[in-house]
Amino acid sequence: MEFTFKLTEAEAQKVLDALIKEPYITVVDVVNKIQEQASEQRQKNDGGH
Repeated sequence: MEFTFKLTEAEAQKVLDALIKEPYITVVDVVNKIQEQASEQRQKNDGGH
């Protein structure tokens, strides 16, 4: 099952800041996934202007 969350950029950064305090091996996949999705969404938004 996958979940979809809508967060502001600042809220997403808070999540990432909290995650990076954990051991790398336990959070690396989640951090990468968040960063990839954020990058994709930024590109879509930048392309529309």
